[in-house]
Amino acid sequence: MLLAIAWATQVASGVMFGVTTYLYESHLPDIHGIAVDALLIKLFCALSGFVLAVTHVKFGSAWAIDKQLLAWRVSFAFGVVALGSAAFLRWFS
Repeated sequence: MLLAIAWATQVASGVMFGVTTYLYESHLPDIHGIAVDALLIKLFCALSGFVLAVTHVKFGSAWAIDKQLLAWRVSFAFGVVALGSAAFLRWFS
């Protein structure tokens, strides 16, 4: 459950960054090229991580140990890629 909350926080923080920028500057952040790709990758990882975490909470107790371990490893990989994408997003925006 905590992992699902963490992924939801990841998604919410990105959305709130855009909303805050829009409210203060009356437009969304001006990004292009690699920054847009990084944003899409980060969004995909965050949403996929959230879906995986919720699925694990609902059905994980019925999964075999190796499947549960795979879910944690995939979630970790999503986190690493999302963090790397965030770095590219900051660097190229």
